[in-house]
Amino acid sequence: MRKKQKIDSGAIGINPFRIDLKIPVVKVADVGRFSRDEEGIYHPDRYAIDKRECVKVYRFPGLRKVIVRMSPAAQCLFLWLCMKIDKDAEFICVDRGNYMKEAEIKSVNTYKAAVKELCRYCFIAEVVDHVDVFWINPAYFFNGNAAAKFPENVIVEAEILTGKRTKKGSN
Repeated sequence: MRKKQKIDSGAIGINPFRIDLKIPVVKVADVGRFSRDEEGIYHPDRYAIDKRECVKVYRFPGLRKVIVRMSPAAQCLFLWLCMKIDKDAEFICVDRGNYMKEAEIKSVNTYKAAVKELCRYCFIAEVVDHVDVFWINPAYFFNGNAAAKFPENVIVEAEILTGKRTKKGSN
C-alpha cells in the first residue's frame, strides 16, 4: 500500500476555484459569549453561518469502497438523491421521469437496476405501497442535523466544554 503523500499547502499555490468564490452567509452575534476588544469593551462573539444547503455523506470505514465499486448508474442516482433530498427528511420521493431526463437515461430498466443496487447496499429502502418513494439511510447521508432529528439514536462519544471566561467567576 502506498503511503499518503504529504503536501505543504503553502507550496502548491492558490486554489484557482477560490478566485471567484462567493459564500453567502448569515452573520450571528452570540449574546451568550463575549470577547474583549483593545479598549477593554466586551462585545458578543460573532461568526458566519454558510447559507448554502448541503448534504452530509458520512465517512466511515468501508463506505468509500462501496461507493466507488457501485455501477455508474447507482452512483449517479445516489448523487442525484443527495442533491434532491429535503432538509431533515428521512424519505425521498423520486420523480422518475425528471431523474431520467436529467441523467439522460433512456431505459427504465437502468433506473430500476440503480434503485435495486442502492437498496442492496442499504443506501435506501423502498417504502411499502408507494412507487418511487424511498427511506434514506441517515447513517450514510443526511440533509440536516441528524443528531437533532434522531435524538434517541445519539451516542455521546465525548463531551467538550467551550467558551471563554469573560469575567472572574463566570463562563
